[in-house]
Amino acid sequence: MTFILAAAIAIVSPDVPKPYEATAAKELGAYLEKCVPSGKITVGGATDVVFHVGDTVLARAKGLAAEQIDEDRWIVRSFGKDVVLVGGGTRGTLYAVSHFLEDFCDVRWWSDREEDAPMHDSLALPALDVSGKPAFLYRSIHRSHNRAEADPRLAIRRRLNSNGLVPIPAEWGGGVEYGPPDHAHTFDMYLPWSKYGKEHPEWYSLVGGKRIGGQFDGQLCLANPDLKAAFLGKLREMIAKGDATAREKGLVPPRLYEISMNDNGKACECEACKAEYEKWGKSGQYLRFVNALAAEIAKERPEIFLTTLAYLYTDEPPKGGVRAADNVIVKLCDTRSNAAASILEPGNDVFVKLLAGWQGKFSHLFVWDYAITFDNRTLGFPYASEFHYADTYRHYIANGASGIFWEHEYPLVSDLWEIKFYIESRFFEDPYLDEATLIRDAFRRYFGPAAKAVFAARRRLEEARVRAKAVVGWSNEFTFISDDDLAAMSALWDEAEKRAKDAPTYLRRVKNARLGTDKLAEYRRKMPLRRADGTYVADVSHLDLSHVNERGRRGGVIDDPESPICGKAVAFETEPNAHGYLSLPFSFGVYDTGTKKVTGGREFKNIDTSPGYHWYTLENTTIPDNAMLFFTRAWQVQAPFGYPLLSGKKFDIRVAAKFEGPEYIPGSTATNRIFIAGYELVPR
Repeated sequence: MTFILAAAIAIVSPDVPKPYEATAAKELGAYLEKCVPSGKITVGGATDVVFHVGDTVLARAKGLAAEQIDEDRWIVRSFGKDVVLVGGGTRGTLYAVSHFLEDFCDVRWWSDREEDAPMHDSLALPALDVSGKPAFLYRSIHRSHNRAEADPRLAIRRRLNSNGLVPIPAEWGGGVEYGPPDHAHTFDMYLPWSKYGKEHPEWYSLVGGKRIGGQFDGQLCLANPDLKAAFLGKLREMIAKGDATAREKGLVPPRLYEISMNDNGKACECEACKAEYEKWGKSGQYLRFVNALAAEIAKERPEIFLTTLAYLYTDEPPKGGVRAADNVIVKLCDTRSNAAASILEPGNDVFVKLLAGWQGKFSHLFVWDYAITFDNRTLGFPYASEFHYADTYRHYIANGASGIFWEHEYPLVSDLWEIKFYIESRFFEDPYLDEATLIRDAFRRYFGPAAKAVFAARRRLEEARVRAKAVVGWSNEFTFISDDDLAAMSALWDEAEKRAKDAPTYLRRVKNARLGTDKLAEYRRKMPLRRADGTYVADVSHLDLSHVNERGRRGGVIDDPESPICGKAVAFETEPNAHGYLSLPFSFGVYDTGTKKVTGGREFKNIDTSPGYHWYTLENTTIPDNAMLFFTRAWQVQAPFGYPLLSGKKFDIRVAAKFEGPEYIPGSTATNRIFIAGYELVPR
């Protein structure tokens, strides 16, 4: 099948193209029209170029039959004016097209929303003979559960073979997908506690003297002699379901099925399990169970692999000679490393030792790694992990890892997401690329005239982390970034915006990329300030006043020389009736936004009626992870203060307030008003 683009560019595909070959030809045509609208393309000096995409007659005649090419291997080769783009398996041809567009047309795919497809007056190419195959067998970056936020096209264009948890359709080559029920934490999906717990409590973990299962509350009792048969039956059902779904969608049947612990650390405490832990370790008991299932599946479906997590209490290597069967893939989860540092830095030696301890205990190893922080309050705060991905990939592949699953969610708000995603995908193909060149090229292409200033901001960020020997995990305060660092970084981002002011695309990218720095600055502004004596103070600038004027009440920030904190206060009028929420008793307290419960509070039925501000204290209060402080029974003024630096600690909370008007002070002729100057936290 041949078609000619409007620009007289000829593209040939097989007479009856497979869905992914048709997609590859359309992809090539669409971008050539965009990048070389004149159609003036030469290859090795030859004109009237013809592109042969997929398992074409010419490809086969030249010894490049698709079925003879390794899966995911791609080839771009010219024969005079004819250019063959072909590859192995269902994705190789698509990879050949994306490599041609990237390497020879300067196309870059940064995200679902950002790409560069520069226009050329003409394209003069040398004779072509390039090929490759990704270094890692399994290449996955999880961005979102939502297809609209994780377009499979981006995964294929970046030569991934898994799109996280969003499947890749047949027309885009399909992916290395998991069969049902899921890719992780599947114990309770195979044998739900809610369904079988009453009839078979013995299948489930003994925790605190009680049998319990469930995704977050318990596990399975792997020492139970009847459990294997029940689980195997469910596994066979899942495989049949996976096959049927693949047939319906025109995909290759899934080759991976996950058998792994629930998402909690509550291992079974029964005597039988304890005896097995003593003999083989917790991971050893776990692997023996998975191996037993794998042995049965191998008799029926030798192409299928069972995957299993080495996570929480099972990440320690097994003992007693236990190793994973040949059709079992161990997925070692890095829950311990400093995400902002090289894996080779001393602070990351815990995971390095774990990885070393697993050597000789697997035939196939994937690593589950994390490229974001998870705390909603600090999500998007900046840390310069882009400078260390090369060490990570090289160390993993040198220690037997053949796949990586990255958790890298929230592309719209995660720190420098496009650059990091680009680098992650490039190292999947070749972990030995020159990282300095790769990083500088990515910055140059993505930020254009602002690249130098952005790069300087990121280097300042990395220097701050190194200087403070800081650790970035799932939840961090980012205190390693000093106020001076933050000011310097903000100035460099300002410089970047100035340099990109006449280039709307680059300016948009700069503004989006600096959001993490700006969010940190706002977070610092709202967070109580730590004094030298260890107490914290928050003035009116730290308060949320969005509710002050609700229900017709009037108020706002005023200058007040009596204020004991900063010369300002928030003042608001109260209802002139004894039943209003702003009437006495005056109250304030702590609200946990996670559990949606008040975790501490106090009412003051009597207030100090002498002039000026007085301190009202809520004693010995623990700050929850997700907390806010509310003032008055109407919650008229609020303050977010569930910061990681404070969470879990006990404080006396002292609020500075004064009152005017007859509702509070008998005989007063002033308008009824409450004034709040701020609060203090005094450690217990």
